[in-house]
Amino acid sequence: MRWILFFILILITTLSEAQRLSKKSTEERIQELENRIQELYSRQVEGSGRVTTFLNNNFSLGGFYDGAITSVSGPDTETQFSASSNIFGLNFSTDFSDSLDFVAQFITGLSYPLVNAHNNPSLTPSSRQYLGFGIGSLITQAYLEYENSPAFRIQTGLGYIPFGKSMQQREFVLFRRRGGPQLANPTGSTAIALAFPLWMGLHASGSIDQKKFRWGYNAYTFSPQSNPKTLGMGTRLWMRPIEGLFLGTSLQSGQNSNSTYWTYGFDVDYSIRQFGITAEYARNLDSTDDSTPESYYVEPYYTFTGGSWVIYGVIDYLSQPNLVEGAGIDNGFHKWQFGGGINWLPFSATRLRLGFLSHDYIGQSATLITQDRDYLSWDLSCSVTF
Repeated sequence: MRWILFFILILITTLSEAQRLSKKSTEERIQELENRIQELYSRQVEGSGRVTTFLNNNFSLGGFYDGAITSVSGPDTETQFSASSNIFGLNFSTDFSDSLDFVAQFITGLSYPLVNAHNNPSLTPSSRQYLGFGIGSLITQAYLEYENSPAFRIQTGLGYIPFGKSMQQREFVLFRRRGGPQLANPTGSTAIALAFPLWMGLHASGSIDQKKFRWGYNAYTFSPQSNPKTLGMGTRLWMRPIEGLFLGTSLQSGQNSNSTYWTYGFDVDYSIRQFGITAEYARNLDSTDDSTPESYYVEPYYTFTGGSWVIYGVIDYLSQPNLVEGAGIDNGFHKWQFGGGINWLPFSATRLRLGFLSHDYIGQSATLITQDRDYLSWDLSCSVTF
């Protein structure tokens, strides 16, 4: 009997010690977890939890996506629907110091392009069609920036040209109209229709505040694809004379294969309360050709429900009288766009759009070999930035 009692006593003592050790182990694990949480919280508050490069510099990552379903139809254009455009961009930024940083942007696109967009029966196919499959990537920004003060910063690398409003506003979520105006999207087989789209080499900029008046400047270099052994230059001046009103003028000059071109432009952006309007004008002048590209547009808009809804209208003109495509086929045109649309921004970084445009070719470019070039288009698109 004593042996049985002794065995029970040993068993109780063993179980009690095991429970004590288990409780201690659990408490230690809980304390360790609490310590780790506190450490992570402290690192977050101090900023040391950010992504860093191998040189231990702070590194920021962002990007955007833009996708659309589009439709075209017309007298001599087959009615077509296509999920024709998907564009994804990645933005990178790293800070080396308070005054020195590096910025880059890469864009990848997957699309079914609208081939023979101007409905020329002499081209192949003989009418506009969503055709083929295109995918490509492009470096649109990659520059090192040094900022001495708001009045002077210098960049070396490449980026969007500071020409007007639309050509430097290329994150698609910012456009009320998908893809922006014709001025930023001219067509053709040459790299320069109105202005070369990227600065390359050096870009200087700055702004100065004088009470309520503010003004700024840009100056940059680039090498045009039409004559890459030469260096072109561009500049822009802008001002904000009163709150909500921006005025700008831009100039770019470079070499084509056998001539010199000058592109100049003016832009206005005005907003007051819920109403706003954006307008631009640009023209390309060639030293050997009087019939050069020209474009202008007016885009009024109205926001409501705190800015989460936007309605807009558009009048847009583009002239490319000497456009040559295919095997040297003349495809010049003068064209108006009339239309409008609505945007919904459920969040500030997300834009859903529904847009409609009437494309009206005028003058001798209205028809080619009895084929009508006019058409209608609409699009349903989504843009998001992160």
